[in-house]
Amino acid sequence: MVDVKINLIVIIFLCLLLITYFFYLLKNKKLYISIFFRTILFLILIILMLKVSYKVLTINKKFDVIFLIDNSYSMTFNQRLSKVNTFLEKNFKQIEKKANVKYFVFNDDAQKIEKNVKIEVTKKNTNIKKSIENILFQNKNVDVIILFTDGNDIYEKYPDFTGYKTVVYPINFNENNFKDVAIKDLRYSTLGFKGTNYELTCVILNYGYDNKNILVTIADEKEVLDTKRINLKSGKNEVKLNFVPKDVGKKRYYVKIEHLLGEVSYENNKKYFELEVIKDKIRILYICGEPSTEYYFLRSMLKNEPNFDLVSFVILRNNDSQIIVPDEDLSLIPFPIHDIFVKELNNYDLLLLENFSYKKFSIPVQYLENIKRYVSTGGGFIMIGGKNSFSLGGYKNTPIEDILPVEIYENEEFVKQDFVPKVNDYFDPLLKIYDNLKHNESILKNIPSLKNYNKVGYKQGSKVIFWHPVDKLGQNYVPISSYWKFDKGRVFTISSGNTWKWVLENMLSKNYDFKNMYVQFWKNVIYWCGGITEIKNIRILFDKENIVVDDNIKIRIVMSGKHTIEPELYVTYPDLTKVRLNIKKISLQEYVCEMNFMSKGRYAFTAFYNENNVVYRDDKIVYVRENIFDEIVNLKINEDYLNKIANITGGMVINYDNFELEEIIDHTRKNKGKEYSLNYEIYNNFLVGIVFMLIFISEIFFMRKFR
Repeated sequence: MVDVKINLIVIIFLCLLLITYFFYLLKNKKLYISIFFRTILFLILIILMLKVSYKVLTINKKFDVIFLIDNSYSMTFNQRLSKVNTFLEKNFKQIEKKANVKYFVFNDDAQKIEKNVKIEVTKKNTNIKKSIENILFQNKNVDVIILFTDGNDIYEKYPDFTGYKTVVYPINFNENNFKDVAIKDLRYSTLGFKGTNYELTCVILNYGYDNKNILVTIADEKEVLDTKRINLKSGKNEVKLNFVPKDVGKKRYYVKIEHLLGEVSYENNKKYFELEVIKDKIRILYICGEPSTEYYFLRSMLKNEPNFDLVSFVILRNNDSQIIVPDEDLSLIPFPIHDIFVKELNNYDLLLLENFSYKKFSIPVQYLENIKRYVSTGGGFIMIGGKNSFSLGGYKNTPIEDILPVEIYENEEFVKQDFVPKVNDYFDPLLKIYDNLKHNESILKNIPSLKNYNKVGYKQGSKVIFWHPVDKLGQNYVPISSYWKFDKGRVFTISSGNTWKWVLENMLSKNYDFKNMYVQFWKNVIYWCGGITEIKNIRILFDKENIVVDDNIKIRIVMSGKHTIEPELYVTYPDLTKVRLNIKKISLQEYVCEMNFMSKGRYAFTAFYNENNVVYRDDKIVYVRENIFDEIVNLKINEDYLNKIANITGGMVINYDNFELEEIIDHTRKNKGKEYSLNYEIYNNFLVGIVFMLIFISEIFFMRKFR
């Protein structure tokens, strides 16, 4: 494109002089007219080919200015929004004389308002990036955006200004004497143990109270559990709080810091959290028949989990091992058979056997009866596959066979084969890797392969987690992993001792965290076998755990097995009103409904169904909070964020007390250089085409007339 920068009047004047000169010189009118018309046509063709445009300078043009005003909840503090309203009321008449002005407010998005409307605060969060980008999309030629905001955007993402020449000028409210103390974060485990010390870290933000000594308290709705005093320094401070949970179940607690004189807000001095309190640590006895990679990974995971208390034995030398030195020269500890299976067994919550054969150590069958009795009275039992497990380990026709959730055969095979396990039920609680059901199902559908397995059979009444895919011999599916309750105890089996492969697969996968899947799967198994969690026939699941006011949440009811009976779902609102919710059937196992949480407080949900005169139910309590807390954690003006936005566009942060629109416009002109208000694209003008056709026809007409 060629930009013509000569004044259009000069061009027309020169053209007229040229035509007059031709009239004077040429005596042959016919030749003159022909040359004249063809010259004009030639010039028009050049204009079209070169895409000539004509531009007019904007030195005296009124700028298009947008006042973009944050009316999110954080703008109520230090009278920020009040200052904006006062400013606009006093200055909007003068401002509109100097510029073409539009007014917008924004929180999570931008909305246009009239110039004389008083701006009211909302209880919504701020999304500066989204709001500015929508403004630019709707107002492509805007020159300047005057941004009134404190910069307290929980997303802290920067707008994309690509393709726009708009300059942004954030307004700084000059809060030099800002003073506030707030709870920024609570770092804690969502799981605690009854009778065991529980520790939580509280992160406190301090502005303006350096060296001030304050009290930090942790409590439930009934009593204060712990208090600590901390001497504040500027910025982040950390304090650890401790208490001993007394009751089992889901509990709600809060951390509070004392109010200080002159704080901007007391709303950020208190924060709630929820804790699932279970019984004391799970005590695990892990016996492995020989060193293995599965033992290495599983033992490491169990040792690193603070909720597990692990005692493990790995048999480094079996009776049939070839040893070339005398026994007295070996430093191995003899395997304490009697102590484990008679004296100490009941001191553990869970017994785990991996690839372990009792026959190799001449363990009496009555010791196996002790294990059966231990499970019957509430103990947990896990058997992991291998050449010395199940029937290959000699457990056929023993008390152990009775408690296993799988059939074991005299002619059992140990199959050396890689295979991808087939998930039996994506809603199985032991397969809950993520709270988000879509993410959970996605990772399970892409589960890595396992290697080797004991060929066991399905036992009626057991719950299968993984099947072997279709057998090459055409036999029935082989259950790879199963579980069930045996009297008061819980038993889990997995016939492949290669789940460690999931951890290694994590290094090769960019899309899925298989290491997390491995850890979470085994934690689910240990918690269930250790008697911590209960497997329910019906469960209430939420797509989101931390719910805030105005959230629209999808609630799922998931049932184990396939049923023709439709469950019922009830909710008790914070005002104690109880309502039955309408649910939609998705499958024989899943029902769903959507609910909008209009107010904060405690919501109690109950789902149940009745089958064969037995009622199955699940209860869930959620606490809904205001969605403003995250934004008001740090109420100090975010100057770094505002400066970054200004610098991206070539603008600058303007002090509220020094605001002058003329200075902003002058700065913008200098920053942008020579700009244009009008751009006449001569080549793209419809009239140019009409003129070309008229001259072309006229040339033909005159040439024929004077022929």
